[in-house]
Amino acid sequence: MRQQQLQRYLSRSAARRVRLRLTDNRRSVVLARQDGGDAMGITLHGMFLEAPDRVLRALARFIQTPEPDLRRQVIRLYRETGLDRAGKADPAGRSVTINHQGSFFDLKVVYDRLNQEYFGDKLQVFITWGTRSARPGRRSVHFGSYNWDRGLIRINPALDRCFVPHYFVDYIVYHEMLHAALGVRKDGRGRRSAHSKEFQEREALFRHYARARLWERRNLNRFLRNAAIH
Repeated sequence: MRQQQLQRYLSRSAARRVRLRLTDNRRSVVLARQDGGDAMGITLHGMFLEAPDRVLRALARFIQTPEPDLRRQVIRLYRETGLDRAGKADPAGRSVTINHQGSFFDLKVVYDRLNQEYFGDKLQVFITWGTRSARPGRRSVHFGSYNWDRGLIRINPALDRCFVPHYFVDYIVYHEMLHAALGVRKDGRGRRSAHSKEFQEREALFRHYARARLWERRNLNRFLRNAAIH
């Protein structure tokens, strides 16, 4: 389920306007506050996008009548269904806003499609656009990153542009998903490497691998002036 779909479902089921925000904070998986008039501001852990119907029904009841007992019921069902064990927690408990909807690309849609095609729909990590950081005169650019502690993929927001082809965004997301799936392996010399031989072999299996690498070489300079992510 996408964030917009979940927001519409909750608004319809609870019969009130809902403003939904997603984070990866596992210490506070459900937060609610009155957001003016009949609107309710809801902050949820990103794994609610994968929640089964009975969890979502309980969540809608809590939003309709935000009482402590109903909130505890949501959290209990969340844990019973194993959603609390997906991904990895940040030891410091700091939250990151999950923002996968861009102007041209929805990263959750990309992630879900690649997860099904290449990973048997078994990978469970988060994905979000990074934040912009202007650093003029850069000589290198990182289009994506994977945070091992958070289980979080960040994609450079510079890619959310009309001239960037879908297959290149797919390739960058796939690359980071491989990091999440394979972890750090030892290379032929016994050294730990995030780009092991197995990683490179599986990366080359991406449907548009050669095409994406060629596009990257031809267009890299367009990103070097303002392409840092955090």
